[in-house]
Amino acid sequence: MDKANYIAEAVRQLSDERFYKKLDYDPTSEFSSKIITALQTIYNDGHIDEDTIGYLKPENAKPGRLYLLPKIHKVNNPGRPIVSANGHPTEKISEIVDFHLRSHVKNLPSHIQDTTDYLRKMESMNPLPPVTLLVTLDVTTLYTNIPHDDGIHSCREIWDSRNILEPNT
Repeated sequence: MDKANYIAEAVRQLSDERFYKKLDYDPTSEFSSKIITALQTIYNDGHIDEDTIGYLKPENAKPGRLYLLPKIHKVNNPGRPIVSANGHPTEKISEIVDFHLRSHVKNLPSHIQDTTDYLRKMESMNPLPPVTLLVTLDVTTLYTNIPHDDGIHSCREIWDSRNILEPNT
């Protein structure tokens, strides 16, 4: 994708006010301060130890950085937006959340890791029942369309069912 088309696609996506809001300032240091305050409370309450708070505490945080992966198989090569959180105040916290949610997600009957996993699951169901109808879907702006409250509620349910209950929900 040439530079002009890449920039035009980024501007098109970032101009969609359903998903993005233009800010007049960089809130990264504000986020960092709030996270440090919350971590200190969790530490003071005895839910994390000194090593954990040291690991999770953001230092020299950077804002997330958006880039696009062009979908070369689609007309006009729309971009799949990726926000890199490397160095972001929530990067380390996200690692902890992912660690605790990953095993639950992998055990969902609807989870498909990749094409090889899909093919293996299809082979194990061979032959398919005669009434089977195979369907494919292409979801537009998948993550931005997940209702935040529903996503948080689902994560909280899984988090509460962990074998290791610290840190608490």
